Formats: sequence, structure tokens, C-alpha cells
Amino acid sequence: MQTKKISLFLLVVLCLIGVMWLSISKVIFKPVVVTPSIESSNTGLNSSISLEQKTAILESSKQIILKQFDNWKSTWTPAEADEQTNWLRNHGDFSASGGNDYDNYDMSTLQKLAESNDIQAMHALATLYLSEKYGLEYGFKYAEPLYWKAAILGSTTALTELASIHDSKYRYGKYTPEEKRTAILEALAIHKVAALRGDRFGLITIGRIMLDNNGMRDISIAEEKFVDARTHEIYLDLQTKRSDLGLGPFDNSVPDSVKRYFEKLEHK
Repeated sequence: MQTKKISLFLLVVLCLIGVMWLSISKVIFKPVVVTPSIESSNTGLNSSISLEQKTAILESSKQIILKQFDNWKSTWTPAEADEQTNWLRNHGDFSASGGNDYDNYDMSTLQKLAESNDIQAMHALATLYLSEKYGLEYGFKYAEPLYWKAAILGSTTALTELASIHDSKYRYGKYTPEEKRTAILEALAIHKVAALRGDRFGLITIGRIMLDNNGMRDISIAEEKFVDARTHEIYLDLQTKRSDLGLGPFDNSVPDSVKRYFEKLEHK
């Protein structure tokens, strides 16, 4: 039993590394440049690596990326940057304006806010559930439903987080190669749902890394059809659950400045 608990903890930590890399990379690529918090490390790092080593690796990676994008802020007019930030924040990306205002709230407060359909609280609470402090006790079992609920309410960032978690669970868990491949295709479909809603960040960045890390840059036509079918199934399921809550259809409109933001990100 002790061995099982240790294995579960390591799996949670590895997933957290992947999810936190998603968060830090989104901060780096935002229209308004914000210095990322050094609280996480890149995907796929072994948990036996010391905190100092992880911090050094993260800092090195961050500096490389920041150097490549040192002119990012000057690309946009203040009005365009504001429009991009507001759109991203309205789609669950609270790093767009410097972070989640709820990060310092305790679990009880966040749980109450999340129960009242506060999307920002859902994101902060899910992050807390996946933290090193609470990951073994709460972990995926509690975080994933929160992200799905946030996705129903309109958060596309929640979908990106879910795809990242799905990838990490199956990549580091004890599954057959066939099961892992199917799981990666499912994660890709989740990324595509976010893209269908207008948010292509995960598909452009984390999605590419996910396919490369799993040796799946080239997928078959049959697999592409599977991903497309699952994308529409997941989207329709979210829309149905949204309707059950008395909410209208998703607003998938995307301002021109946001479209150009994703286009620039895609070709970097």
C-alpha cells in the first residue's frame, strides 16, 4: 500500500510539472509581458531531480524563450494588447493580466466560490488540488471535474489544462503503447475543442510538444478522423451540459487582434 501511495504521489507530481509548465509558458507568450513565477519546471522532469536543479532548468528555459520574444510587447498597440488580454481572461486565462487574483485564498474559500460557479475560483482550486501539498489527497480526482465545469461555463483554458493532465496521466502511468496512443489522441481532441472555441494556444504550443514527446508528430488518416469525431462529440457534450444549466450557446467570436496573436504565435 505504501508503494502504491508513493507511485500515485510521483504521478501527481509529474502531472503537476506538466500543468505548471502550461501556466508559465502562457505567461511568457502573453501580449503583455509578465515575469513568470519560478514555482514549476518543464514537462517530463524526473521527480528525483532536486529543487535547485529544477529551478536552474526552468530559469534557463525561461531566459531562452524570453530572449526569443523580447520584442513581443512592442508588436501590439496598447488597444490591441488590452483587447487580447480581456479576451483571454474571459476565456479562463487569468495569467493574461498578471495571475489569478484568488491564488492566495484558502481552500475553504475557493470551494465556496467554485460552488457558486466562479470560474476564476475553479482554476485556483484545481491548481491547489494538484499542488505538492494537496496532490496526493486530492489530485486528479478533484481537479478534473472542476476544469470540466469551468469548460462548460466558458473557460477554454480549462480545456488546455485537461488535455495536459490527460497526456501526463497516460504518459507516466502503467498503460500499453496502444492505450497511451489512444489517450494522446483524446488529449489532442480536447485541445481542438479549445481551438474550435477560438483559443488555439494549447493546440499550437502544448499540443505540438505533446505529440513530439510521444513520437506522434505524424498520425494516420484514421487517427485524424478519430480526433475530429471526438472533438465534435466533446464540444456537443459541453454545449448540452451548458444548456442544462440554462446557459446559451458558446460565444466563439474572436477579435482580429486575438486572431493575429495566435497567428504570430503559430509561426514563431
